[in-house]
Amino acid sequence: MVEPISSVLHQAAELTASGRAGKAIALLKPITVEHPYRQDVWCRLAAAHLDRGDPAAALAAATRALPLGGDRALAQRLASRALSGLHRHREAVTAARRAARLAPSDWRCPFALAEALAAARRWPEALAAARRSVELGPTQVRPYLLLGDAAVRIRDFSTAERAYRAALRKAPDDSRIRVQLTRLRRRVPDARPADRPDITQLFQQSARPVCAVVVGLITLLVVAGGSRPAPLLAWGGLVLPPVVAVLALAALVRAPSGSRLALAAAPCRSPLAALACVLLVSALGLALWWAVLINAGSQTIITLVLAWICAAGAGGLTFVRSGWPADR
Repeated sequence: MVEPISSVLHQAAELTASGRAGKAIALLKPITVEHPYRQDVWCRLAAAHLDRGDPAAALAAATRALPLGGDRALAQRLASRALSGLHRHREAVTAARRAARLAPSDWRCPFALAEALAAARRWPEALAAARRSVELGPTQVRPYLLLGDAAVRIRDFSTAERAYRAALRKAPDDSRIRVQLTRLRRRVPDARPADRPDITQLFQQSARPVCAVVVGLITLLVVAGGSRPAPLLAWGGLVLPPVVAVLALAALVRAPSGSRLALAAAPCRSPLAALACVLLVSALGLALWWAVLINAGSQTIITLVLAWICAAGAGGLTFVRSGWPADR
């Protein structure tokens, strides 16, 4: 029975590709009744429902496929697309991330993640996922197109132009790509004001690794110092501020060119961002003061513990979802 089912699946795929998803669904439904444990059948049915524009039915079919053996990453990608179609964006992103964990070398997984993030208007994250998809599938056209679209949304026009030109080399007859390139040259992208870069997300994503490094280094100093810290450990407190400065500068350089000024000014526009910065600076100041005390012969560890608390508080604020103002 394997060969007939394979033939039916191939026929359903051809019907869907030719725009006859309804006929593909009618062909596949009896097969799901006869072979309810065939994951490939449920996945093909989910894909047909998606092409027909029925995300609810697609999600039901993908959900049936998830616990079965086979290509689990495909089932998660289909579920992600269906969830996005139902405007359940957080669940869609979660499903796409699961697919990426199941098949980390498949370009379609970060592409699905980029699509889910784009549907949720999380453009900086969508840009990063699209980059990963391009790296894994450099011969594919769709990752370049999605990379260009995400770059346009955050006003990173140079990245968008490179992505569209790469896509055009692979699909020279695609008129949509030429239209996008023309708009870029005129600096009239089709992004709406609501699609501008989310400075809140950019600030949080940039601050998290900086806070993590500070918390990690201070933790090492606390553990290594114990109750009687050696004078040599004072160098850890002294080098902490330069390390943080380098990390902060690197995060600013990696940010999209049109967002760097707004990212740098985020603490002036957001009380939570300002508080996070104050706590981080306090942690650095306390670590410096601890280093001075150790060099002076003190054996205190309390100052370093307070520095750790401040750094952990700053890091915790970067995960707070509410209370941050809009980026516009």
